[in-house]
Amino acid sequence: LQACCDDLIVPAAAGRPAGWVAALVREWCGTGSVVTGLAFIGLFPDGTTQRRSERLILTAAWVVAAVTPVVQLVAGPAMHAGLFSNPSESAIASPLYLPSLRPLLPAAVFVNDSFPVWVLVGLVLLYRRYRRSGQESRLKIRWMLVYATGAMVLFALLTVLSLLPGTGWLQ
Repeated sequence: LQACCDDLIVPAAAGRPAGWVAALVREWCGTGSVVTGLAFIGLFPDGTTQRRSERLILTAAWVVAAVTPVVQLVAGPAMHAGLFSNPSESAIASPLYLPSLRPLLPAAVFVNDSFPVWVLVGLVLLYRRYRRSGQESRLKIRWMLVYATGAMVLFALLTVLSLLPGTGWLQ
């Protein structure tokens, strides 16, 4: 959903007065999808929280996912484009920019750029669930741990390769 917003909606709204709304929705789609992935992995196989710590982690993740884009909007003169954005596209100006909050921008950008790593929290939740589960659930969880860990390793490798200078053949 975030890629659709990046490719279609945000460029069309960039020069318009309410373009910042499209950029904010794009950010919420991105952070929300990561937290959904965290919950999908961490709450496997039944999809419900079993411990208070799981509820607290998921609630904190949803709050950070909702607040971080808003902080970027008020702490910076333009919306942060993200790690993989097209540098030739113009930045979308923020009408809510407050110069006094500018010191918060580096932290908000760091949190926003680190969101893909948050899926690792889901793997930790899943591993803790594996340790507590009975034999039948352990078999299901074991396969999910193997596949999700493999996907995270592959994602990390491809991310590192795409961020290296001179790797245009990968893109």
